[in-house]
Amino acid sequence: MRSKNKPPQLGNKYTLLDLIGVGGMAEVYRCKLSGQKGFEKIIVLKKLLPQVAQDTVLVENFIDEARLAALLQHENIVHIYDFGELDGSYFIAMEYLFGKDLYSIIQKARESGKPLGIENCLLITSKICEGMEYAHGLKDLQQRPLNLIHRDLSPHNVFVTYDGKVKIIDFGIARAELFDNRTKMGVIKGKISYMSPEQLGEKQIDQRSDIFSIGILLYEMLSGQRMFTGDTASLIRKCMQAEYENLENVSPGLFPGVYPIVNKALQKDRDKRYQSCAEMLEDIEDCLFEMAQRPNTQALKEYVHQLFEQSFENENNKLSTAIERTGTVVMVHDEGTQVVDRDGNTTRNLSLPFYHKILSPLADPPRRIILASFFFYIITVFYLFVGLSPLVVEPHIDGDVKSEFIVLQQLQTVKDVDLSSSQENQEVPLIIKEQEKKISALQSEINLLLDKANTAFKYRRLTVPEGDSAFNYFKKVLEIAPENIEARDGLKRISDKYADYAERDLSDNKVNEAQVNIQKGLDVYPQSGRLSGLRTRAVQEKRRLIKQLEKNALDSLAKDKLTSPVNQCAYKYYKDIEAIDHNSTIVRGGIKKIADRYAELADAAYRNLRLANAREYVKRGLEIKSDHIQLLGIKKDLSRSGPGIFFKMLEKNVQDVIE
Repeated sequence: MRSKNKPPQLGNKYTLLDLIGVGGMAEVYRCKLSGQKGFEKIIVLKKLLPQVAQDTVLVENFIDEARLAALLQHENIVHIYDFGELDGSYFIAMEYLFGKDLYSIIQKARESGKPLGIENCLLITSKICEGMEYAHGLKDLQQRPLNLIHRDLSPHNVFVTYDGKVKIIDFGIARAELFDNRTKMGVIKGKISYMSPEQLGEKQIDQRSDIFSIGILLYEMLSGQRMFTGDTASLIRKCMQAEYENLENVSPGLFPGVYPIVNKALQKDRDKRYQSCAEMLEDIEDCLFEMAQRPNTQALKEYVHQLFEQSFENENNKLSTAIERTGTVVMVHDEGTQVVDRDGNTTRNLSLPFYHKILSPLADPPRRIILASFFFYIITVFYLFVGLSPLVVEPHIDGDVKSEFIVLQQLQTVKDVDLSSSQENQEVPLIIKEQEKKISALQSEINLLLDKANTAFKYRRLTVPEGDSAFNYFKKVLEIAPENIEARDGLKRISDKYADYAERDLSDNKVNEAQVNIQKGLDVYPQSGRLSGLRTRAVQEKRRLIKQLEKNALDSLAKDKLTSPVNQCAYKYYKDIEAIDHNSTIVRGGIKKIADRYAELADAAYRNLRLANAREYVKRGLEIKSDHIQLLGIKKDLSRSGPGIFFKMLEKNVQDVIE
């Protein structure tokens, strides 16, 4: 528990501002670091989930990540500030990066028709090379080489800030020999589409594996599309054989010097590949020199700003709001996430949203766990039977975490395949074909769910009914395969439809309806920049409408148009404000002003013995404010006998003269 007006704290230094994301192992917060003499800094805090804190292996992995990260001090690698244990949970405090990951940049560039440009692609790649050259040569405090390998250099793990800085993030599965005595040979970690052939083939890997991954990043930045595509079986086979469409065919017409760089980085034979990131960096700089261009951080900054102009404003406002607010605090509990208002009341319960169910091992449906365990058991028995070491698969746990369906995909990596063979088409062992059948069954289930989702979307069953909505079916697909592009795009389509509804509502001045649709869309697809922009617009429109209605009400009050005519009176305008904002103090004050004015009119009519008018004014005033003291007093006076009313009128007039 916490005091009502105090945001949640972790220890004495960290104030949790908002929850950025939840993975299978940790939750990530944006928070404020407070020190002495008013020192404050916005950082990111990665905190182990309560259920994970009991798993000694996962805790050791988390500690290793922190130990390794503490040694990484480079301008192109995210900085780590602190590590420790507070309130029974381990945490890592790291640099807050304000910008976008490379995946979002490539995707947005493709959608908007604004390509990165060769110079920006080469600049980003050069910075990745600089950071990884430093990491590859890193030594511990006793000056022993760590022989570090990142192993997960994917677009999600390269970050470009709005200031044009390039940062490599998430060394959570990086291997440093001095730290790692648990995950040696036979372990596959990372994202399949960005692995080197030797990493997928379980060979002993070295820093050249990261160079292959950097080559994939450069290829995808220059082409704007994925390098490896296809169904599950063919995807893994292509990655293992380094089979991809040459960049010259995909993106002809680029500066000629870029093609040799990409081709050399992507050599299947690592002896023919760049032997170090420094060597690749040198070729990149030579290429830029031939182009008569030099890397320009300012140009990259302007490009990212232009690409995400609306997102920049929304995210900036969101951060400012998170810092400044004292009445709205995000609280995270084991049961879920709650938004608490100024008085400590729960205003919205986000208990176990669908993405948390996907990412948290305790929330995974039992069917998936049973399936994964069953297939893993089959593979283990097979390898033990033939005298080989079992293939251990440890999916990387982060914002792009894989479900058991992806684990099954990774299990298609076959030890028996001879990667050194020149044969292009090698037969897959029977056990793998059996796996493919199981995966095919899951794929059929996915296809059926996608068909149902698209049908529901067609008939506008977006999120209701709960069991037969597009959102429900897309969510089920993502529970099986979190990386399914069609399901992710489906969630975005749902959010876009709600954005359409919201825009229509705003054009009709239906602000409340618009806000409801905006929230529905954000519940489905929280990262929607369009909905975030509409939310800001709805707030502004709400303020504008209230201000205009208040002006109309005051004008009507001045003309004694209190409760009539019905559609152009002060009471109607105040009720319109109430419909927009149920707790508006303007409404309460406005209703009192109307009742006060009726009391003035009733009193004046009473003094002049226009008793019928006085009674009518009292009646109208009490209809809108039944507890108005002055109106109740006049009503009592009007209930007197004829002489009594006359003498009371004289008393009032005499009193006025005396005063």
